[in-house]
Amino acid sequence: MFRKLVFSFCFIACIMTLKAQDYQKFREIDSLISVVNNSAIEAKTDTIIHDQPSWGIKSRTFYTKIVLNSEIRKIVQRTINITTIDGNVQEVELVNSYNYYLGNVIKVEEAGFSSGKAFFTSCYFSNMELLYTSQQSKNGPRRARALLEMAMIALKK
Repeated sequence: MFRKLVFSFCFIACIMTLKAQDYQKFREIDSLISVVNNSAIEAKTDTIIHDQPSWGIKSRTFYTKIVLNSEIRKIVQRTINITTIDGNVQEVELVNSYNYYLGNVIKVEEAGFSSGKAFFTSCYFSNMELLYTSQQSKNGPRRARALLEMAMIALKK
């Protein structure tokens, strides 16, 4: 009985230590991102127009890139799509924020707005591995991997 109690206590202590380590890592990542967000560095911006009038589609993608000391980078991709079908207009806005440190993805945030509905996902990474995703559905880890791939593509542009 005593062995089970000691084992249980050690197991719980290990889990709590792991969670504390993860929490500390999240704080470190968020503090790096805060440095970029609060910097006075001028952001580079670009706009891509993807209009397809014959299909009733108006689309704009706005890219913003911030580089601080060549170590910390932030790329924000904001896309607005307006679709008109049979007189019905639907607007969808998607914003992805990719954050990098020393060339590695550390955090990706995604927000979307459509028809009065909104969603938000936040994913933390370390060494290209998912640490945490706020999307708690079964598709959360799969979406996090897709966001990681999108972040790596954005970094190469």
